[in-house]
Amino acid sequence: MALALALGTLLGATAQAGLADYAGGYSGSVYSGGDFADITTVFKLNNAGELFGSYEFVDGEATTRGSLNQVEVLAERVLAFTWTDRYGQGRLVVLFAGDLSSFLGYYGEALDSASDIWTGLRDEDE
Repeated sequence: MALALALGTLLGATAQAGLADYAGGYSGSVYSGGDFADITTVFKLNNAGELFGSYEFVDGEATTRGSLNQVEVLAERVLAFTWTDRYGQGRLVVLFAGDLSSFLGYYGEALDSASDIWTGLRDEDE
């Protein structure tokens, strides 16, 4: 948690973002299976105003698709999600840049063990 708050501070100050501001597609990298893979992450807002997401990356010769749910706002521009895919379930903490153009994330089985890297750069058409 302290890491998330420290990194969030380093990313610059901005006005408090509403959940809808995070919605959009991001292209980046994820550390999985001992190597980095390209990943597409999409955050959306449902009709109830809840933020959720999905992601997809190529893992060897297979495509892994997953979901991001149960968002928790930890601090300004710092969100936590529960990720779920064919490998199981865990927690992802996402630290957004001040202009929400990119994020640096860490994931693992729990927030206190989230250490694998997950990044994203907002797609230009978003």
